[in-house]
Amino acid sequence: MIASNPTAGKFGITTRLFRLVGGMPKDQQLILLRQLVGDKVSNYLYKLLKFFLPNRPQPITFAAKIVWSTARDFGVKFDKASVLQNDVLKSFVKQKE
Repeated sequence: MIASNPTAGKFGITTRLFRLVGGMPKDQQLILLRQLVGDKVSNYLYKLLKFFLPNRPQPITFAAKIVWSTARDFGVKFDKASVLQNDVLKSFVKQKE
């Protein structure tokens, strides 16, 4: 049984569960999510992606939804990217072509 935290009030067990799941390795989190929602995992994954691009001192952050995934890879759809974010990402992709 999970002991609740009296300082967390009525959400103590939920808070503890989030901490336990958050402390799991990402691959185990994905396995757990698949067990809960089946093969439609990508419908439930929406993240803020933050990453560094070469020759750019500051990280860039995008709101994105995972639109497809396999055991080793995934594809994302960027949501509501600003003009600056679009320009930075397009410039990076163009350099790699």
